[in-house]
Amino acid sequence: MKICRWIYSGVIPVALTFCVSCSQETQTEPVADSDVLVTMGEETITVPDLEAELLRYKKRGRSVFSKKEMLDRMIEFKSQAQRARSLGLQKDPVVERQIEHILVTALRKKEQPLPDIEIPDEELKKVYDADISKYTRPAADRLAILFLKVEKNASPQKQADVRKRMDEAKTKADQQPVNSGRGSSMQGFAQLSMTYSDDQVSRYRGGDIGWSNRNSPSPRVPEKVWNIGVALKVGGVSDIVETPVGLYLIKKTDSRPESATPFEKVRVSIRKKILAERRMVVEKDFSEACLAWAAPKINEARVKQLSNETAIKTKVAGRATSAMGVPHE
Repeated sequence: MKICRWIYSGVIPVALTFCVSCSQETQTEPVADSDVLVTMGEETITVPDLEAELLRYKKRGRSVFSKKEMLDRMIEFKSQAQRARSLGLQKDPVVERQIEHILVTALRKKEQPLPDIEIPDEELKKVYDADISKYTRPAADRLAILFLKVEKNASPQKQADVRKRMDEAKTKADQQPVNSGRGSSMQGFAQLSMTYSDDQVSRYRGGDIGWSNRNSPSPRVPEKVWNIGVALKVGGVSDIVETPVGLYLIKKTDSRPESATPFEKVRVSIRKKILAERRMVVEKDFSEACLAWAAPKINEARVKQLSNETAIKTKVAGRATSAMGVPHE
């Protein structure tokens, strides 16, 4: 039994690969008796067989043996393959499945070749132009905020105090419009945001709320605040903006226009996309041709029963059980 398991797990997969490679590369013309190197039962190893195997190793970049060493390996391999066949392993369902996979691979190579498709730049450029939005980065803006919260039920005095504090911040922002430094050494609007702002997320980043596409308002601030900020020039600071939740000062810290990725930078990816689409067409035609040739007759009634059986099994498997492990009805 150990011999059988050893041959089954080791020899069969390799033997299948060996047989396919030999069938593709070995000459099919009659071989002269003088070219027969080894006879093993009804099989032979010939000079063309040996040369084909040496060439196969060389093409795959593997170490090339001397002719005598390669012949010894071929003899050893064929003896194991013959032993496997004598045990009937070629009829094992797993092996038959492996053989089918190899046959399908050989069929695809023979009947479904993927030609070297040349796609001119003119065609690639048309695809690029037709789908230019995909390769275009939208205009975007970067804002910083200083926010003072006004409680919904705040008294008039409390509201006045918040307004006074924001007026103070606004005056300082107009006097020190330029940002500089980092951390505790921040100057300008960034330092003011750290000192005054109630927005805990942005205040320690100098009020920065990051980049957002111009047509997609940042969720970090009310849309009204966003629109006012976007309308500013870079470096500009808004007037005090009142909202239902509090007061804002907005600074536009940066902006970038809409820009398209140059054609040359996406040329390769466009070509790959077109090739993939054409391969899918070839694959579809190949599959349909094979199905038409095989003309499978499907037992629709039995297939329908399989679907019902699956549903029943799923339902049974999902039934609740009592503490005793008995399914509830």
